[in-house]
Amino acid sequence: MVWALAFANKLPIASLFSDSMRRFGMNGILVLAMVPAIHCGIGPNFALPIGIICGVLGGLVSIQVGAMGLGGFLLAIGIAIPISIIVGWLYGQMLNKLKARKCLLRHTQVLLLYR
Repeated sequence: MVWALAFANKLPIASLFSDSMRRFGMNGILVLAMVPAIHCGIGPNFALPIGIICGVLGGLVSIQVGAMGLGGFLLAIGIAIPISIIVGWLYGQMLNKLKARKCLLRHTQVLLLYR
């Protein structure tokens, strides 16, 4: 129905299809990023933003350096992965120390994320 309305309104079908596929791919990656958090039994709403922030930090550094194209993308990944490993390890250590205290864990995570 959406495609029929797009055709009736003379919207570019090719770009709409391309954008739909791009969004499908981005959402698929975000779903795959939540799998480890769900498998471990922690809330994906807490672990996923930390990983996204590390990825965005890698992208920002890559942009500031002036790298573009595939080289810039690979540089962003190369910067984001070590940061993600360190931050993820620290987050895991915090979760292990607060394992039995769920209420305290929830408040600590909220304070860390929204500070």
